[in-house]
Amino acid sequence: MIRKNLVITAGMVCLLLILTAGCKKTTEFAPPVAQKIPKSLVMHGHERIDNYYWLNERDNPAVMDYLHAENAYRDALMAPSADLQKSLYNEIVGRIKQEDESVPYLDNGYYYYHRYLKGQEYPIYVRKKDVPDAAEEILINGPEMARGHDYFHVTGLSVSENNRYMVFGVDTVSRRKYTLYFKWQNRASCLSICPW
Repeated sequence: MIRKNLVITAGMVCLLLILTAGCKKTTEFAPPVAQKIPKSLVMHGHERIDNYYWLNERDNPAVMDYLHAENAYRDALMAPSADLQKSLYNEIVGRIKQEDESVPYLDNGYYYYHRYLKGQEYPIYVRKKDVPDAAEEILINGPEMARGHDYFHVTGLSVSENNRYMVFGVDTVSRRKYTLYFKWQNRASCLSICPW
């Protein structure tokens, strides 16, 4: 997911630079205008007024309506460059190594690394005992765990000193709300916790 987001972001930056270089201002599409609702925020004795604080209310239908209007505006404005966007995206993706792995590092008798498989967005975290060419032990299968989620992120992988227990966090809502997973002897259980 992260690799895909970087590619999309880089492509959009390139596209915007190309489009703005020779664009004339257009009035065909009117951008949506967010409603101003003043909210007073006081911290350390200082007051700040945030007119757009209401936009952080994810469950507010008005926020979702505004975001849909912004997306529709973007789609309409960018429609003439759809072929160019696709071409740029394909070129950027074509330059990314599809099967890749990190450099292994030795920790407490195991070589740890992660690798990407062709066509997969999420890494597989693995380790090998004692030598780099030993049999691979899969710790976290990112593509399998991500199945069925629109967003998926693994962080904080930590293995105990006796190499038998592991803990890691998984966020599936893109809000830094992690569920801690504990894995031991080829079994796993989870404990839901508040974000930090």
